[in-house]
Amino acid sequence: MIEEQMLRAQEGKQETSLNKTLSRICKFAFCSLTNSTLSQRERVKSRVDFSLPEKLAFTLAEVLITLGIIGVVAAMMLPPLVSNYRKKALQTALLKTYSELQQVNQQLISEGNNLRDTDAGNEVRLRAELIMGKFNGKYALANDNWQTITATLREIYHNKGLYNHRRDALVHPSCDNGGVWVDNQGRLWLFNDSDWQICLDINGTKGPNAYGYDYFIFYPDKNGKIVPHYTDIENEYGILNAYYGGDYTYYAVTDQHPTEKGKTYWKDYLKY
Repeated sequence: MIEEQMLRAQEGKQETSLNKTLSRICKFAFCSLTNSTLSQRERVKSRVDFSLPEKLAFTLAEVLITLGIIGVVAAMMLPPLVSNYRKKALQTALLKTYSELQQVNQQLISEGNNLRDTDAGNEVRLRAELIMGKFNGKYALANDNWQTITATLREIYHNKGLYNHRRDALVHPSCDNGGVWVDNQGRLWLFNDSDWQICLDINGTKGPNAYGYDYFIFYPDKNGKIVPHYTDIENEYGILNAYYGGDYTYYAVTDQHPTEKGKTYWKDYLKY
């Protein structure tokens, strides 16, 4: 019995000593004790801060300032993005059309209809009919008179006409004696007896309706291939005397700057 009382007394002293120690620690940490240990609620509070921020939303002025900054940045960035998109779309359409024209030319040669050396090479109307037969093309204007073709093209282009590559003046449509055709994709085709030229507007009546942008010229060469205008400048009709509005088809197809080496046609030269 005495031993049991002594053991309890010793345990009481140890508990008192432990409480004093914990009390000193808690005072230093600015906390409180209850029955020598933190209560469940106090332990949770000590781990999690449920306090809400004093400011939960932006003021109207801050919102307006932010929107203004976004608007300025968008105004600066949007025009170049739109311009690059338009030029890329035209470049893709040009390469696609050129590839299709090459394939049609090879089909015609295999059928005995060389666009340069046969009767088709001597008659612009026959050449137009052969090519358009492969593209499911139809006449938009059957008249082969150059004045009628020019006037009709101006009407098709929303009474504005065809522009040069600088887009500062209206010019002659070059291919002006083989009618005006439209294929199953809406592209416009014109033909000329000079140098067996094949002119086309790769996006139909959509703008800008300008040489070197959406209006290009091709022709069959002596090797049986379709080549872009400006491939052989010295021997091509209408280039040296500036008769045309600068279609620059060769540079557009190869994506080369007409005058500056190392630069591109669509990105560096063409202005949209």
